[in-house]
Amino acid sequence: MQLENPQKKFDLLYKDNFLSDEEFKKIQNNISNLNYSAGGVAFVRNKDREINNQKKHVWFSSEAEDSVKEMFANKINNLFNVEVVDVPYCHFMLVTKKTFVEAHDDRDFCDMQSLFYIQGNSNIHCGTGFYVKDGESHRLNTHIGFEPNRFVVWDSKIIHAPLSFTDDFTTRIALATQYKFKKKD
Repeated sequence: MQLENPQKKFDLLYKDNFLSDEEFKKIQNNISNLNYSAGGVAFVRNKDREINNQKKHVWFSSEAEDSVKEMFANKINNLFNVEVVDVPYCHFMLVTKKTFVEAHDDRDFCDMQSLFYIQGNSNIHCGTGFYVKDGESHRLNTHIGFEPNRFVVWDSKIIHAPLSFTDDFTTRIALATQYKFKKKD
């Protein structure tokens, strides 16, 4: 099942305590040993990502192991009764405070995407904002706060950004995953 077009219906889901305690602890233990590469600092994928006349989306990341990709792909398969055929992006992301909004969508790269919050402050302002186009700008429609072991999934057409520009934002680590899928027969 593909989520609805956000311009017709704003559709996203979240679930707390998404992983078992054992699965969550395994991921928590793993993230402290990762090297969060700055290679993504000036990452550019489309013309809509202009920030102060520069096209970039800022983050630090470390690619997830295949076992993590498979675990989340299987959970998407079961949750939406689809067959995930590709996971083009699955990285642990360390997001730091910013002074600007990095609103973007990923419609050109995947059908659905998710964030799985792992480490950070439990705070409504440390999560993710979801936006709608409002003329030439973006208007915040919904935001989901940060809670460890919270899973958020949405259609890739939905414009989103970390709430890293808010006063209360603190550094967080989450698993960002993108999925391409086909409907099961």
